[in-house]
Amino acid sequence: MTLEAPLAPMATWLARPLSADVRGSLERWRRTEGVVRLAVMPDVHLAGESCIGTVVATEDRVFPRAVGGDIGCGIATIRFAVEADAVLAS
Repeated sequence: MTLEAPLAPMATWLARPLSADVRGSLERWRRTEGVVRLAVMPDVHLAGESCIGTVVATEDRVFPRAVGGDIGCGIATIRFAVEADAVLAS
């Protein structure tokens, strides 16, 4: 008899239902040894073996493949007319 690994908890902030391929990838992450929690953002999509738009929390591991090839998609750079110190000041 084979025991399945327990699923790591997963929080989602979704605008639409997950596709089957994304759902499968997330389930594999949830069963991966050392993964303790997943967070899934509204822009989640599959990129290779991993999903962009997710955060994978682990006990003591780093998974380099958890970062997809299109990291930063949808990110904008905006110039402000202030010095950096003004933003950092508390």
